[in-house]
Amino acid sequence: MAATTFVSQNMGAGKVKRANEGTKVTLTLIVAVTFVIAFLLYIFARPAIRLFSADESVIDYGSLFIHANVFFLLANCINHTLAGALRGRGDSNGPMIIMLSTFVALRQVYLFCVTHFVANTPVLVGLGYPVGWCSCCIVVLTYFYSKYVHHKNSSL
Repeated sequence: MAATTFVSQNMGAGKVKRANEGTKVTLTLIVAVTFVIAFLLYIFARPAIRLFSADESVIDYGSLFIHANVFFLLANCINHTLAGALRGRGDSNGPMIIMLSTFVALRQVYLFCVTHFVANTPVLVGLGYPVGWCSCCIVVLTYFYSKYVHHKNSSL
């Protein structure tokens, strides 16, 4: 959310370079913070789940989910930061279409295919989130780079 406001204010003031620098700093900070939190969650998955339930099966499946998915949140933080930077540049359709097609459509196709043709296991179903996050990250990075870095000759 901060990326949207920061970028839009700087774009409105004609400070494209500052908007680009702010996007870079935001990406660096969010990846660092997310990595630290993901690392701590990975290590302390079981105690974290115990904060919400004492049921051992919930703790088992919850920690399994955290261990399988937590580091993929790095892709998700990039997604939301770049989507905010795109919105700040006045481009709200690009991120909306990218996120709907990857977070919703692609994830549903993955879930259907994996549960019907591979196996219906907690890990494979849980990996539906990273499939959406990682595919979105690839598409949003490509979109942002091709539209605002490569073609505009701005440095980001």
